[in-house]
Parts: sequence; C-alpha cells; structure tokens
Amino acid sequence: MPSNSKIITALFIGFVLFGCSSSNNTLVPSTKLQTTTKVIKHKVLNKEEFEENVLLSLALDYEFNKQYKNSAMVYEKLYKINPNYDYFQKLLYLHAYNKEFNRLKELSQEGLVKYPSKKEYLLKNYVFSLIKLKEYNEALKYSKQLVSIKKSANNYSFLADSYYGVKEYKNASKYYLKSYKLNKNTKAMINYTNILFNNLNKKIKAIKFLENYRKNRCIQDVCTVLLNYYERTNNIQKAIKLSKKMLKNYKSTYSKDKISQIHNYILSLYLKIDIKKAIKYLEEEGFDDKKLAFLYSITNQNKKALNLYRKIYKQTQDITVLGQIAMFESEYDKSISKKDIYAKFEKTLKYKPNPIYQNYYGYLLLNDNKQLKKALDLIKKAYNSNPNNLSFKDSLAYAYYKNKKYKTAYTLMEDVVSKVGLSNIEIKQHWEEIKKYKDNK
Repeated sequence: MPSNSKIITALFIGFVLFGCSSSNNTLVPSTKLQTTTKVIKHKVLNKEEFEENVLLSLALDYEFNKQYKNSAMVYEKLYKINPNYDYFQKLLYLHAYNKEFNRLKELSQEGLVKYPSKKEYLLKNYVFSLIKLKEYNEALKYSKQLVSIKKSANNYSFLADSYYGVKEYKNASKYYLKSYKLNKNTKAMINYTNILFNNLNKKIKAIKFLENYRKNRCIQDVCTVLLNYYERTNNIQKAIKLSKKMLKNYKSTYSKDKISQIHNYILSLYLKIDIKKAIKYLEEEGFDDKKLAFLYSITNQNKKALNLYRKIYKQTQDITVLGQIAMFESEYDKSISKKDIYAKFEKTLKYKPNPIYQNYYGYLLLNDNKQLKKALDLIKKAYNSNPNNLSFKDSLAYAYYKNKKYKTAYTLMEDVVSKVGLSNIEIKQHWEEIKKYKDNK
C-alpha cells in the first residue's frame, strides 16, 4: 500500500501523469487522460471525487512500480465510479498487457456498443483477444470487417493470423505479404516465408525471398530464420557462410556466451560435412582447445592431442585434464614412467570421479599385474555408472578373471561375446583366457 505522502502528492499531480507510461504495443497504444492540471483551492471534494482521486493515485503508483495486475484491478474500480472512455482505454491496454484475454474480449464487445466512433480500435482489441483465445472462426469474421474499414498493415496481419488459425495457409500467406508490402514489417515477412516453407511446400521460394531481402542488410531475426531454412534443406555451405557474416557484423554487440554459441554452431555445421574443415576452423578461431584436442584424438593425430592437452593443463590447471594426459602418455609417450601416469590418475580421480578414467586406470593396473584388488574396485565403479557399456563390462570380466573370480568373469564375458562377437582382438583374447577356467570356482 502506498504511503500517505505518496497519496497526497498524487492527488495534485495524478491527473498530469496519468497514462504517461510508454509501450510499443501497436494494438493498444498508451494514452493520456485529458484532465485538468490545476490545483483546486478552497473547494471541498465530495466523497465520490475524493475516492476517485485516491484510487487514481493508487493505480498510478502500482503502474509506476510495474504491478500491472494490481493497477488493472484499481482501474476497474475507477471505471465503475466514473465510466469515461479514458479509463476504459487504459483498462484495454492493461488487460492486453497482463494477457487477461477473456476480460479484454468482454470489454471490447462492450466498447463496440458504447463507443461506435472508436470501432476500428475496438475491433482490433476484440480480434486480438479472439486470436489469443484461439477462437479463430470468430476472429476471421471480424478481421474481415477490420480490413473493410481500413486496409492497413496491422489489419492485414490480423486477417492473416485468423486465416492461419483456421489453417487456410494460402490466404494467410497472401495477407502477410500485403502487410509486409505496406510497412516492411519483418515479423509479417517471416510469417509469410514460414508459411511458404512449412505449410505450402515452397521452400525454394521462401529461401529466395529472404536472400533477396538480405542483399542490403542482415537483420538478426531474418538471418536466423534463413539459417534455419538452409540447415533444414541441407545447404550447409550457405549456412556456414551466413553464420560467419552474422558473427562479423554483430560481434561487437554480442556477449561472450553468444559468440561462443555461434562458433559452436558453425563447428557443428562443419562436422556434418568435413571433420578436417572443422579442425581447421577450431585451429583458426581458437575458441575451444578441448574440442580441438578431442578431434585430434579421433583422427589419429595423437601427438597433437597430447601436446594440446598439456598446453590446456598448463594454462588452466584443470585437474580433470590430467586424466586425458595420462591416457595419451600411456599410449604415445614411452618416456613417461608408469609411476607418473598412475599419479596423474590418482590426482584427477581424487578431485572428481570419472568412469572413463576409472576404467582405463584399472585396466592399466591389470595389465601391469599390480594392485589387482584396486583395479577391480576402480572398474566396478566405472561399470556401475553405466552397466550397458560393453567396454566396461569387458574390463570388469577381465578384472574378475585376474582376481580369480572365474565364474563371475565367465558370465560377464559370455554376455559381451554374445552381443559383439569376437572381431575385436582384445575381446577375443579375454574370452580365450577366461573360458579355460569356466568350471573353476
């Protein structure tokens, strides 16, 4: 509740300030009450006048503090006390803003009877509420009336929205285009091309329309839609080119997160067509060394991967990277002692459990015939995190075998072989060893 001082102040300036809040809502523009700004002296307000002034100051206070639902409630009371058009128009605006579309519909219907000179404005509110309530057939009926009153871009858009609601897509596209031609509104243009692309199977026409638009400029909303069309029609090269242009044009206005998001989107596009180009893009832009190291590893550029992981650790001291370094050193750098490799695994796993590192470290211990119980415990943890991982199950079977738990080893290994066969050399080797001890306890 506002303080007494606020109410007293508002009694003097409330009528001046009323309706000054701005809005870009083209449907129900903000309005100013045409009321006196004079301070009335030596006049005693009657009860109704005093109540109206107090309520008005309260409504303004709620509006100033962005409590628009409360403000609308107070204006409802004001309109009952003094049913003038200014309060009525403010109510329409607030109910539209608050998404109270049933009440907006009721008031608009009432207004069409009470204020016939405001027919176009009130029809807009009525049609808007009907569309939001998905009463599309009724909306179509009255949006046609709107267009007959005035052939404006806004009215054409209402008619297009209504046709779209009743799934008459050809008519919807026709009137979105008419709306766009009148005021070059990009929302109407995007609605038009979306119908061409999604509903009328005119994908090439939709793409060419937006391409012609962006010859002179590349508004984000439009280019984002065009990117979507390119990707969905597998025009990956065009999508990459446009993404790079958007990044160049808007980089100074983008946040770091947004720039990273676009880089990763471009990377995902490259990965669809050529992993070598994806690697080159990462090398040139330098936005994600971890992903670059991973791509090196899956393209057998293992020395590059190892060196990059070492660089990442040196720069970031990210302990989780030590596990990657340990795995690559174990495979590709024989100058590193097993003791150092074990220490790296110990450090990273103490910091944060990781099933891949647990499995790899445990298997390394098994092959070295060291700490076999510890190896089994490590691989168990990896397996328990994902029992459907056959690589973990294979390691677990071999760990049980090394710890002389032959029946358990056989059961696990039999399941692995039944699912993937013996084409893998390591699996075949494990199976040959384990099945020799099938009947041993």
